[in-house]
Amino acid sequence: MNKIKQEYLNTWQSAYKKLNQKQREAVDTIDGPVMVIAGPGTGKTQLLAVRIGNILLNTDVFPHNILCLTYTDAGATAMRERLTSFIGPDAYNVNFFTFHAFCNSVISENPQYFGDFKALQLVSDIELVEILRTVFDNLADEHPLKKLKGNEYNELNKLKQLFTIMKQEEWTSAYIHSKYEEYKEFVLDPERSNCIWRINKNGFKKGDINPRLVNEALSKYTKLLGASEELESYKKIMTERERFDFQDMILWVIEKFQQHDELLAKYQERYQYILVDEYQDTNGSQNNLLFLLSDFWEKPNLFIVGDDDQSIFRFQGANMNSIMEFKDKYQPKEIVLTENYRSSQVILDSASKLIENNLDRLSHKYPDLDKNLTEHRSVKPEFSPEPQFLAYQNFVQEEAGIIEKIIGLNNQGVAWKDIAIIYSKHRVVEDMVKYLTQKKIPLNVRKRVNVLYEPEVEKILKILEYLSIESKRPHYAEDILFEILHYHFWELDPYDIAMIALKCRHKDQENLNDERYIKWRDVLSSDQLLSDANVRQPSKIKAVALIIESWFSQIHNVTIQTLIEIILTQSNMLNTILLSEDKSWKIQLINTFFDFVKTEAAKSKQLKLDRLMEILAIMKD
Repeated sequence: MNKIKQEYLNTWQSAYKKLNQKQREAVDTIDGPVMVIAGPGTGKTQLLAVRIGNILLNTDVFPHNILCLTYTDAGATAMRERLTSFIGPDAYNVNFFTFHAFCNSVISENPQYFGDFKALQLVSDIELVEILRTVFDNLADEHPLKKLKGNEYNELNKLKQLFTIMKQEEWTSAYIHSKYEEYKEFVLDPERSNCIWRINKNGFKKGDINPRLVNEALSKYTKLLGASEELESYKKIMTERERFDFQDMILWVIEKFQQHDELLAKYQERYQYILVDEYQDTNGSQNNLLFLLSDFWEKPNLFIVGDDDQSIFRFQGANMNSIMEFKDKYQPKEIVLTENYRSSQVILDSASKLIENNLDRLSHKYPDLDKNLTEHRSVKPEFSPEPQFLAYQNFVQEEAGIIEKIIGLNNQGVAWKDIAIIYSKHRVVEDMVKYLTQKKIPLNVRKRVNVLYEPEVEKILKILEYLSIESKRPHYAEDILFEILHYHFWELDPYDIAMIALKCRHKDQENLNDERYIKWRDVLSSDQLLSDANVRQPSKIKAVALIIESWFSQIHNVTIQTLIEIILTQSNMLNTILLSEDKSWKIQLINTFFDFVKTEAAKSKQLKLDRLMEILAIMKD
């Protein structure tokens, strides 16, 4: 009792009293394996925090003996904040980690076991693409993934996904080949295969194996088998470049735990109680790590909270078998939370009806499992409409119908800020956004943008591209210079730029034997040539030319970050942005790009302009 001060104990007791029967059962079942199926809005965050407080009150363990694993950093932060209100500063002694953060802590605490990995750095997305391209470049011509024409890296994303899954599930190429052989046996078995003749034909009898269908079925996996064999090549290149990915961290810790009993025992003894949030989102390697930590005990104090209906990370390799493996391995006490404190019963029933179509649900595998949620909100809002399903003849009528609904709701007294449109793709609502904007209806569209395609950043990139090309091959990027001179922050007269362009179409008259055309940089820096071109504002043109020429001398004398800063200030681009109406948004775009450059510079130590342009080209690809 003395582990929690009275002021916090009162808060904890108040929270405990508010728990419903099933929540309290989950909190009170301190020892042994416990599996809680917690549907959305059933208060699992509160439950986990109250449970940790109960463990500290009723056992001899200390806060540092408790490990709570969450799927995201945000989840870990939310849990710690909730726990702090119950037990005070001791909440910071409870170990809250994501799986990756936990593995990182194990590696940091044990350099004698992980010394070989200390010099490695986390691979960036760009580096990962380069490494995967190298894997493709090294393929033999007869390899099923090798393309001798067209886009040779067409399968790059698929290869990346395969390697990620293989690491997450600890699959080897041999394992995949063995599964292929099992499938091949199935396909060649006339008793089980669908690849059979349906009629007597070509000397074959009905029910005989059809070679053509067998070949079609097996050929689908040719690329998969070949790709799986390249994982070792990928690992080798990663090691050569002193890089690792997030999956590697977990695999390293699993490997060392399996090789060194004393290392594993250290953490098994430290963590007397383990809690796992969002268990449905764990993958095979994360589950393996958890079982290693727990297997010292026949009945470990292992508490998991999950819900198969909320598996939002399946595309990242979340393995839906995790819950079933836990159930089969430990025969845990099972508690299902069904009291929902978030939504109306009508919405809960509608959601339930929809998700029933998912045949992989636990409730389909275990018929006795009742997951139907019931409304238990203490306060119900006055405005609580039922879901409606509306069908329209086409997109135009749908847009008109939604706009009519929005305006109708506002006329009934619903504030604009209380109305939301949720959609799949931004192009779906482009016309509606235009209409609402024209009608001066306030709106806030939230979307992610690629800053590389935003005008302000594009201008910086175009200038960098010009400097990069022109510094290596003088007068080779005059088309880019023509575009750059039109940027509004220079405040140059487009007529003057046109006249310079006409002048540069002429041959050099002073040297009649020279067949070359007059160069742009020559005209920009020459009073005589500018006069010959009949420009209206030669002094402005020369001032811009001097600024651009000065940048060439900076390329090899300052860092890439400093070069970008010089370009922003000397070109007057920054001042122009600061005077614009949407300056906050534009500054945010510039900062995002600049942060990216700083990150890349920190990784490569001496990031040069040419290398930055290579990285950006890969990103655009």
